[in-house]
Amino acid sequence: MGSQKRLHNRIKYHSYCILMGQDGSSYKVLMKDISLGGALVEADCDTHLNVGDSCTLMLGNSSSGFQVKRPVEIVRFDSENMGISFLT
Repeated sequence: MGSQKRLHNRIKYHSYCILMGQDGSSYKVLMKDISLGGALVEADCDTHLNVGDSCTLMLGNSSSGFQVKRPVEIVRFDSENMGISFLT
C-alpha cells in the first residue's frame, strides 16, 4: 500500500477557530494547516466528535466583522489532531 498523493498543497496556518457540531456544541481548535480541500486542526479539549461527523468550521470572529463559516466533515481523528474535509 503506497502513500496517497494529496490533491491540494497544504499551507502552514496557525490560528484559533471554532468547530461546531450538528448538536450545537462548539469547540475551540487550533488550525495547523489548510488547503483547498481541507485542514488539520488540534482540539484543546475533549470533543464528542467522530470520523464521519458533519460540522461547521468558523474562522475569524464576529467582533472584527470578519467571519467565514464552512461546512466540513471529520475524515481523520487521532489523539488531539483532526483532519477535516471541506464540503461543497
